[in-house]
Amino acid sequence: MHEEHLKLADNLAHQGIAVLKNKADASREFNQQIETFFSSYLRLENALVNSDSVAANNAAEEMRFLLEMIPDPSTDSVAITTWLNHQSGYYKNLTEFLHTKELEMKRSYFSHITEFLYCTFKSFNIDGLDVHVAYCPMAFEEKGAYWLTDSHKIRNPYFGAKMLDCGSITEMIP
Repeated sequence: MHEEHLKLADNLAHQGIAVLKNKADASREFNQQIETFFSSYLRLENALVNSDSVAANNAAEEMRFLLEMIPDPSTDSVAITTWLNHQSGYYKNLTEFLHTKELEMKRSYFSHITEFLYCTFKSFNIDGLDVHVAYCPMAFEEKGAYWLTDSHKIRNPYFGAKMLDCGSITEMIP
């Protein structure tokens, strides 16, 4: 693996995603809703692994619905502003994901959703989740792409059955 592809934080495609320098403590309600949101993300990832557009759309719809239910993380204005930045990015990319019919385009929007979720996990103390950051160097014409998972086992959402095991874990977010 090339040294420049060791951390997603160094390779964000979206400039302007807010990331707090020091993780903010978040309310229990925020933590619980983010855990539920991450579970839906994992369903979306699995649907892409299986190249199942219907299941992927269902998971994306669920994520967009859950987004409305996530409360502000705390009373800190910087934390709230950071969350609002993430929330608008999720909404935009989930909406575009749902509007496109082509599976490859869905995978592209999935990579953007991944970046926002990564930044949420890097910005807020989310209790009870061990998040694995995986990287596929072959995705998007060898530009590479990341995804988040709750397992060490590689199941590539960018290629599905074609290259199911392509990728490696590059980072852990406790």
